[in-house]
Amino acid sequence: MGRRSRQRKGTATPPATPGGLGDSPGWGLLHRLNPIKTPPGRARVRIAAAAFAAGAVVLALVGWATGRDAWFNPAIYLAILAVIWGLYSLTIREGDRSS
Repeated sequence: MGRRSRQRKGTATPPATPGGLGDSPGWGLLHRLNPIKTPPGRARVRIAAAAFAAGAVVLALVGWATGRDAWFNPAIYLAILAVIWGLYSLTIREGDRSS
């Protein structure tokens, strides 16, 4: 029943993490896309806003090209999301990460 030392000896590699961060294998991309595991920074929120805006434009163009009104409703919703995420990116400080 010995006591363990309070200080661990340094290891050459960092411990394995499930997200594939560092030198460990893992789900890398899935971990980075999960907002709960890695809170979005300002650049990531801007990219999301741009992706929503691009999706809205694509759906609007498909609706215009096919002449079907059913494509415009999702385009409007994506445009609203793009505006919300764009405004959200303006409220995040550069080095700040939301929790």
